[in-house]
Amino acid sequence: MTKNPQLQIGLTGHFSIDIYNPETGEHREYEFDNLITNGGLERLGSAGSGYVIDYVQVGTGSTAPANTDSALANWLAGTRRISGGNTGPTVSASYGGNPTYHTETTYTWQFDQGAAAGNLSEVGVGWASSGSLFSRALIVDGSNNPTTITVQAIEYLTVTYKLRMYPPTADVTGTITLDGADYDYIIRPAYAGGSAWASQGRRAYASVGANYAASYTGDIGAMTSGPSGTISGALYAAADAYSAGSYKRTIGFDAGINTWNLAGGIRSMVFHPAGWNNESQMSWQCQFDPKIPKDNTKTLSLTFDVSWARKP
Repeated sequence: MTKNPQLQIGLTGHFSIDIYNPETGEHREYEFDNLITNGGLERLGSAGSGYVIDYVQVGTGSTAPANTDSALANWLAGTRRISGGNTGPTVSASYGGNPTYHTETTYTWQFDQGAAAGNLSEVGVGWASSGSLFSRALIVDGSNNPTTITVQAIEYLTVTYKLRMYPPTADVTGTITLDGADYDYIIRPAYAGGSAWASQGRRAYASVGANYAASYTGDIGAMTSGPSGTISGALYAAADAYSAGSYKRTIGFDAGINTWNLAGGIRSMVFHPAGWNNESQMSWQCQFDPKIPKDNTKTLSLTFDVSWARKP
């Protein structure tokens, strides 16, 4: 293989803040986007079994967010739970349709009454109660200007963070060389707009779990479906070790002499890189031209690079 096909997902994040006064029944609400840090992107590849998004933090700093931020400018408080609950935020997932087909994971935390009292101007989420930031933002008003909000000792502060994962909507094309022969390929998402593009937990997107692949005799389908024809599978593989600063994982599937033997050859395949404990997943389909010949006298190795970045 001359070069691994390069596949990339885009990430965005959005904060919502609610301050509730139980004496007056008043709610004050704020919404704004975030900046995903370099450390957050790194954590997606290097977390292993550890969490990526687990805690929310608030502070009083006013320094503008930067890609290199690893902590709030002036930390005040952090929590990983809902007030009165045990551990961990509440987490839910929803799925977008045409034209973006994104997955949105929603994390919600609530500080105990008075635990975040003070004049707050910044917020972040990450994998520790302080520092270790996945994202950071200044709190802004309705005109998108930085502002300071006051949380009183009797009030509850609830923070919601929505992380979106966007599959590419344009095909990825190129050529690979196998045993001296060239094969053109087309790769696009598979089964987009549903749970095959899932991100339902607090752990990594980084393809460290049971990555699955199967081969087919027919063509690939639209990005909301998958390949057609006779299926042969299944193969499972672990991703290669993460390389610091790369923001990608490399996944290789190896078919032995008794696997993926399809009459007429392999026209397409589908593969599902699964995150740790299957808490995240992204499904892809790949078509080859000409078909790749495969029988019980041949082995086959196919390798892909799956990466992630801030969505413009």
